[in-house]
Formats: sequence, C-alpha cells, structure tokens
Amino acid sequence: MPWATIEQVEELTSTTVTEADLAMAQGIIELYSGATESMEDLSVRDLRLLKMAVAYQAKWMQDNPELFGRAGVSSFSQDGLSFSLSTTSSAGREATTEDLVLSILAKQCLKGLSWRGSRSINVTLPCGSRYATWEEWRDAWLANEVHSGWSQPAFHGPLWKGRGY
Repeated sequence: MPWATIEQVEELTSTTVTEADLAMAQGIIELYSGATESMEDLSVRDLRLLKMAVAYQAKWMQDNPELFGRAGVSSFSQDGLSFSLSTTSSAGREATTEDLVLSILAKQCLKGLSWRGSRSINVTLPCGSRYATWEEWRDAWLANEVHSGWSQPAFHGPLWKGRGY
C-alpha cells in the first residue's frame, strides 16, 4: 500500500494525480528515503513525513514531465553557440542528482525522517541528580567517592612519555 492516496495528494497539493503518478512518486521517495512500503516498524511521524513526501513529489513530477528524460549535461556547444547550466543549487551549494529529481518540499520531508536526523546522543549524569555538573561527578569519581562499578584508571604520566611521540 502506498504511503499516500490520490485523495491525500489532492488534499495536500490541490492537484489531481493518477495511480501511475502516485506509483512513480512512491518509487522515487523509496529510492531516496531508504524505506519501503513493506517496512512495518515505521513511527507515525515517519509515515506522515513519507506521505507528505510522496504527495509533494507527485505534484512536482506533474509540473516537471521531463524528469525521466533529463541528461547529466552541464554545458553544450554547437555551431558557435554555447550553453552551460549552473552547478550551484538554489541553496548555494554544489548541485546534485537529488536536486534534479526531488521536489524541494519532498526533500525537506525526507530530512525529517528519524533515521536521517541528528546522530547526537543525549548523555545524562550517572548517579541521578546527586551531582549538578560533570565536573562535580568527575571530582567525586577521582576522589573515589562514586560507587558505580567503574574502576579508576591508573595514571602513568603523560601519554606520550616513552611512546616515541
């Protein structure tokens, strides 16, 4: 089952699309998202973003029917006339294949998917809220006042000493 229906595309974009348009948009979004219809463990948020991406892509594809006939040409010259395309996207960076085949709004939806987001890790202090800062915890740990099962590292002087640095 596709992530978006014809009715949902019309609701989001005020555009009527066919099943064929929807299937093509779905295929492109699957390619760039890394997700498939058969994935069952997608969150509600990811499903909503994928639905929106398919809808925006279907609308954009109607407005850009030459999508499947585009060539990777950056310049052309014939009979003394020349033409060259900008290699910079509207965002001011080097243009990519993605810029030629994905709707701007679909691309924005794909950026919001949980597996394409930030890779930062939320770190909390050990031992609950007993220590207000990492520095307090570190000082207590170095003074051997923290009993969390971690052992204190042996200090053998500077790391570079005797190692040929």
